[in-house]
Amino acid sequence: MNEQHPNAVLMLILAILGITGMLTHIPGIVAFFMAKNALTQYPNCGMTKAAYWLGLVCVILMSLALVAVCIYFVFIALVFGGIMAGA
Repeated sequence: MNEQHPNAVLMLILAILGITGMLTHIPGIVAFFMAKNALTQYPNCGMTKAAYWLGLVCVILMSLALVAVCIYFVFIALVFGGIMAGA
């Protein structure tokens, strides 16, 4: 049987919005956790699997973006803080 989760379309739409960055990555992260929980009840739902993988990509991209922003601010603090300026 190939049953579909009632919110599969919603999860897929949220994952697509998150991956495109239209509303930041937050909808993709919400879709990831919704799909992760839904796969326990409906393991054969294709839309839920697609939302899960797109949401996982959103989580990874958000993590990389946060690391890049942190590195950027540390670099700026070092440059303007006087450590690299020779002060």
